[in-house]
Amino acid sequence: MSIYYRIILKFLLTVMGIVLAAALPALFDGLKLNVYGYIDAVESIVSSMVHPSTITYDVFEKTYSVFPGIWQRWEYSMILLVVASLHFFSLWR
Repeated sequence: MSIYYRIILKFLLTVMGIVLAAALPALFDGLKLNVYGYIDAVESIVSSMVHPSTITYDVFEKTYSVFPGIWQRWEYSMILLVVASLHFFSLWR
């Protein structure tokens, strides 16, 4: 097996382990096991990872976004990166 496949496999297993461990508190409902709650928590965590702009936190009954305006800043950074790269390669000729 190539080293790249091993690195990718380790990364995916690590992410899966972190997600499953993060959902563990939802597994316990008092002294009972709540498997459906655990599955819902895993789905919620995966959904939050896929859509990071929907991650929120609450402080004194107010809800705030964890990443406010992240896509506008990311787009601006990518534009700067592309323009700088084009400029560099035009000078390199």
